[in-house]
Amino acid sequence: MIFRAVSLGKTYFNREPRYYRAVLFAVYASGGPEYRSSFRGPRLALWRSLVDEAVTGGYLSRDADSHALAANLSSTYFASILSWVSGEISLAQMETRTHYGFAMVLYSMATRPHQARLKEAILDAQEKLHRQKLNRRKPSRQCAAL
Repeated sequence: MIFRAVSLGKTYFNREPRYYRAVLFAVYASGGPEYRSSFRGPRLALWRSLVDEAVTGGYLSRDADSHALAANLSSTYFASILSWVSGEISLAQMETRTHYGFAMVLYSMATRPHQARLKEAILDAQEKLHRQKLNRRKPSRQCAAL
């Protein structure tokens, strides 16, 4: 479910990319810390609940600190989103970069039966990143206008 949440986000952003870019740019470029923190809390709660589900489901070790892991996943996703908002990468690249980062982090806390699947996800994302790098996106005019 953790990876699907990223893909779902990409789907939403893809529906109205100009709108989401403008909102995210406004919030994080000119909104104050108190405004930005109103977005952070719910985001962390979402990632924490997904991590807790993965632990309960036996995908991740019970040793996993759900708060620390959720904060890491949130930061990874957010960094990719900001790269997309600024026009540095496409939505497909945003999704692949996030999946790659997630797989790398989650692999370290995965239970043995699920490590192979995560390693496959890492290698798949590496291959996609290589292909996407060869087709780099130039910043759009829309982003330059923001």
